[in-house]
Amino acid sequence: MEIVEIHTNHEIPNISPTKQPGLFLRHCYTFIPKCSDRLCKYCNKKVSNRHYNVLFSHLRSCNKAPNSVVARLQRNKKKRMKTGVKARDIINCGSSSITSSDEENSITSEELDKIIAKFLFLAGVPISIVDKNPWKHFIKHAFAWYNPKGSTHIMKIELKLMYENEQSRILGVIAKQQHLSLITDGYTNINGHHIVNFLLCSPGMKPIFYKSINTTGTCQNAIAVATEILSIIEAFNNIIAVITDNMSTNIKAWEIIQARHKYITCQGCLAHLSNLLLKDLMQIDRNALRIKEARSITKFVNNHAAVLFMFEEIQNEKFKNKLIPSKQGLVLPCDTRWYSSISCLERIIVNRSVLVETFKHPNVIKSQERNNKFAELSSKVDTNDSFWNDIMEITRKYKKIVELIAFTEMDESNISEIFKLYNNLFKIENLSTVETRIINHRKPEFETDIIIHAHLLDPQNRFFGPTAEQIAKSESFFRGINTNETTEFMKYCAHNNTNISYDVLIWWKIYGKTKFPQLSNYALKVLSIRTSSAASERCWSIFKWIHNPRRARLTDVHVDQLIFLYMNSEIDIEIDDCETSYSRDYLNDEGNAVYS
Repeated sequence: MEIVEIHTNHEIPNISPTKQPGLFLRHCYTFIPKCSDRLCKYCNKKVSNRHYNVLFSHLRSCNKAPNSVVARLQRNKKKRMKTGVKARDIINCGSSSITSSDEENSITSEELDKIIAKFLFLAGVPISIVDKNPWKHFIKHAFAWYNPKGSTHIMKIELKLMYENEQSRILGVIAKQQHLSLITDGYTNINGHHIVNFLLCSPGMKPIFYKSINTTGTCQNAIAVATEILSIIEAFNNIIAVITDNMSTNIKAWEIIQARHKYITCQGCLAHLSNLLLKDLMQIDRNALRIKEARSITKFVNNHAAVLFMFEEIQNEKFKNKLIPSKQGLVLPCDTRWYSSISCLERIIVNRSVLVETFKHPNVIKSQERNNKFAELSSKVDTNDSFWNDIMEITRKYKKIVELIAFTEMDESNISEIFKLYNNLFKIENLSTVETRIINHRKPEFETDIIIHAHLLDPQNRFFGPTAEQIAKSESFFRGINTNETTEFMKYCAHNNTNISYDVLIWWKIYGKTKFPQLSNYALKVLSIRTSSAASERCWSIFKWIHNPRRARLTDVHVDQLIFLYMNSEIDIEIDDCETSYSRDYLNDEGNAVYS
């Protein structure tokens, strides 16, 4: 190793080892690139550890180090432990690549407390990890100056402070919204407690988790449900709709809510209604039989190791030779998600050739020769053409219902499309009389006044579909909004604008607000209503992830706070107004978008 000349200049610039540790150490050490070690400029001794504590410790004990350097280190030792050091310099101590000032990149003990707490809260890991020796060992080597806090401090102090700050921020976001839909749903957690959550949704914004409550041991009748919902409605002045599932208790609660607040729209989850419609169709004798057979085939393949192994081997070979479009395993339908029945049938159809070869393979036949069920399923898969024709017909017919479910479950779905999507179901080819009757039975739920109004107030839909009676009823309703003889609704209907290429809410905020000022207020309200409580359903997945068996001792209050922080952390307080996306300069007199 090349010997570096010992540094003899005892005077170094007036640099604080606390505020600028990296710069201070670069005046005391020489960096050796090949081995990333440091060479003391005073005693010419190689120091292999790059950690600040080791480098400072050597300088204090160095016999040839200037007294001014040693004295400065001793004087600032305690202060440095409190103030903190640059997190980046802990890794890159002495590197010449550091160019920014040490003051700007310093981090205090309190700031690091918050950073670690936020990481633990949002990563979904057990908070008790901070009490484990590996964590303490990591902190000791990464931030030797830092005194880490225990799980008790994090849960009692940091969680409370962070929750209060985030709650204040989110309340500011809620106050900025013009129209909000309150969405609620319930489930049973891992401790057997019944939990009900409440989310607030607005167009163009991620759903906001407001709160969850434990209703275990309390009577959940219509009055109790309505009371809790009313308490949230009265806390804000911009809630226009309540979306729940279609249980009879909730329907009775709607009546109590609307008796108190007539302007509130109460509506069932349209995704749930679509699932119930599909359930009714799948209970037709032929459909129920084919679903039962498909379930039997799926269970048999997945539950027998030899059959499943051969199935996967044949599937991989066919996919490699591009004989099948994808490698998708067989899935069982979920009892509460009827669209999963269609997924079950589609997977069997995609893997038809794989199933046929699997059931014909000598190894499979040998392993299942004493299994009577195998012989029954083998004949069905191989020779029963009626089975394959029926399941292909079922998937073709009910694809539009699955699309309706998928649309209503999206956060950005618009209620103005529901009327059209539902009426498209009657256009399915070869519908039987029974199927038509079942679809028609759900018409009152899919053609409510609100859904029809939303459909009519979308310039792209206009008079597509509604009957003369429905239009006349809507006209009478809209006439009540405007006292003029010629209602704004009739002016809107006469307006020639059916080819807009942007969001309907933008049209009403920019163009409709000018041409139809009174009607636009109602239009914006109706078109802002969400189509389903799917956001609330998805929230339970986060609950199960955070309140998992390894964290079963979390209290309901702590779970509520952790969910609040996790779900709302990415919601920006500055919500862009739709008007900023399309200014009036890009609209012509007819309200159509003009592009340069």
